[in-house]
Amino acid sequence: MPLRPYSCVESVKRILGIRAGFVLTPWQLYRHLNKRGTKMLTAVGLEV
Repeated sequence: MPLRPYSCVESVKRILGIRAGFVLTPWQLYRHLNKRGTKMLTAVGLEV
């Protein structure tokens, strides 16, 4: 993973395998996940 400030958002991104460098805040993470839809969550093994 690239060097970035480590935050709660960065933790969630690493757990989910998200490499979007522009996602830095919880709001941006929420919008990114909403844009991707349920495909992302089912790929990780979570049922929606």
